[in-house]
Amino acid sequence: MVTMKRRALAGALAAAVAGWPVTASTGKPQLLEFWASWCGVCRAMEPTMAALKERWGKQVDIRIVDVDEPENAALVRRYKIFGTATFVLLDGRGKEAYRGSGQIPQTVFESEFKKVL
Repeated sequence: MVTMKRRALAGALAAAVAGWPVTASTGKPQLLEFWASWCGVCRAMEPTMAALKERWGKQVDIRIVDVDEPENAALVRRYKIFGTATFVLLDGRGKEAYRGSGQIPQTVFESEFKKVL
């Protein structure tokens, strides 16, 4: 059931990202999760991402970028993504502030969020 919710969330967020220019700056920090449905680590990160969205979602845009969707190819190239799960935190100006991959503890993300807020 969590996987189905995650897929629905990923679909909704991927649709929102689809028309988003790669140089966009929202004035608010953004966490991009480069994700795939077949990625075991991505699935393991679901509870962490849900908790981050709940706690930080008003201050940080949390976006899921499905690497298998052709419309996300420009973002994958722009951020030089070579594997999933890769996380890129952008500050409010759109500049990369943090990058990590694999199973990352929630506390690491929260620490990085505080640096860009």
